[in-house]
Amino acid sequence: MPLMGKDRTMQQADTPARSGSAGWNSIAYITFVLAGILFTLWGSDRTQGPVFMALALVFDPYDATVTWKDRPRWTRVLLFTHIGLAAASLGFVLAR
Repeated sequence: MPLMGKDRTMQQADTPARSGSAGWNSIAYITFVLAGILFTLWGSDRTQGPVFMALALVFDPYDATVTWKDRPRWTRVLLFTHIGLAAASLGFVLAR
C-alpha cells in the first residue's frame, strides 16, 4: 500500500543527499572565488569579478544536507560576509 499524506513527505525528507558532490562543491567554490579576485584585479571588464564572487555562493562549500537554521553561526556569518563583500565590490567597481 503506497504511503499517503504526512508519512510520505517524512519518508522523502529522510532521504540523504549525495555526499560525493561535497568535494566538487568546495573545488567549484574556491575556483569561482579565485576567478572573482583575479577578474577584479586584472580583468579587462572588472564587473565580472564581483559576479564570479557572488556566483561562488551557488556552490555551497559546507554540508548542504544541513538546513540554514541548523548550521553553526560561524558558517552563516561567513556566507553573509561573502555576499556582502561581493555586493560592496560590485558597487565599488560600478562607482569608478
